[in-house]
Amino acid sequence: MATSHSWNTGAGRIAPRWAVAVPILPNEIVSSWLVRAALTQGCDPLALTGKLWPGWRLWTLDADRRLGPERLDPLVQCSGIERAVFLASTLDPVARQIYGGIPPECGVWQWILALGSRNTKRRGGMQCCLACLNTDKTPYFRKNWRFAWHTCCEKHGCSLVDRCPSCDAPFEPHRLRADAPHIGVCATCHSDIRNKGVGTATAATGALRLQRAMDKAMRDGKGIYNQENVELPEWFRLMRFMATLVRRVGVVQGRGLASLASAMSIDCRNAQVAPGASVESMSISDRQRLFETTWDIVNMPAASLRNTLVESNVTKQAFCPKGIHLPPLLSPVYEALPNNAKPRRRKRRKQAARMPRPPHVVQRMMIRIRRKLEMACR
Repeated sequence: MATSHSWNTGAGRIAPRWAVAVPILPNEIVSSWLVRAALTQGCDPLALTGKLWPGWRLWTLDADRRLGPERLDPLVQCSGIERAVFLASTLDPVARQIYGGIPPECGVWQWILALGSRNTKRRGGMQCCLACLNTDKTPYFRKNWRFAWHTCCEKHGCSLVDRCPSCDAPFEPHRLRADAPHIGVCATCHSDIRNKGVGTATAATGALRLQRAMDKAMRDGKGIYNQENVELPEWFRLMRFMATLVRRVGVVQGRGLASLASAMSIDCRNAQVAPGASVESMSISDRQRLFETTWDIVNMPAASLRNTLVESNVTKQAFCPKGIHLPPLLSPVYEALPNNAKPRRRKRRKQAARMPRPPHVVQRMMIRIRRKLEMACR
């Protein structure tokens, strides 16, 4: 397999104040370096960050998103690593490319995995390749493992994992104790996850192709759709629209979308993934199933997509419901579809009988309840 792209070069020769120098490795995410620095100095990650930033509980937030100047100054002084290296190890440069500007201060960043923080506990968002950790001289977590479109390891041709193979707990390296030998240890069951890589699932072909296409767009600063160059922010919105269309095929029981699924050979089981969850909150298996089908639609010429939608009697409202951004590249496709808009009628309020909730709504409620129970039991 080809070697994956390096998102930051790391830092080599440094002059720290600490007793032992801890360089940032190539493509390492900043939270991984903080954990490794703490274990190398012989203390807990919480103790190290408490000393660096008194009164600031870093691990209740997403430490990888961005670090302001007031947070970087003590880090640069103690580590001896240049400020630019730390900035390149955060997710902020990638998010700026995706948004075409400064990403929002709060909320989930598009295409960046959400950790689901509750105090110092996590619901997920940290994934890794067990084969990479097993072959590393010094195990560490990569920056690209936080990207939502990454579900496979291009180097080893296997699927990534986001849960401990032994206890099924999410990866939380910041909760490791000072006696942990390295970062490749589960903070919940204390097992060495590097030894659990045997039998890891093979990468899904379509998901891996979509991953490569999105990585190439990030490197080139532009995407390609229907043989046209597209600005990167708009291209990422196009990919999101396609993934959302696939999910609607599995949820909405409309006649047009059902015909579309049949015409395009869309497996509705792949489309019915994590009802109510955003792409950034899905598990690896759900994202792989979703991207496997999304790639087929993305790779289809616009003219073929338009003809298939028209022949399947998909309406404008089914293709792009109200509140969803329509990519400009798909405007000709949208205009060719029939309009099924109905005039709004003002209905008189009446006390209607309580009707059963739709199945996808019940599934969404159950997923939220399971998440809360899982966090409460850990």
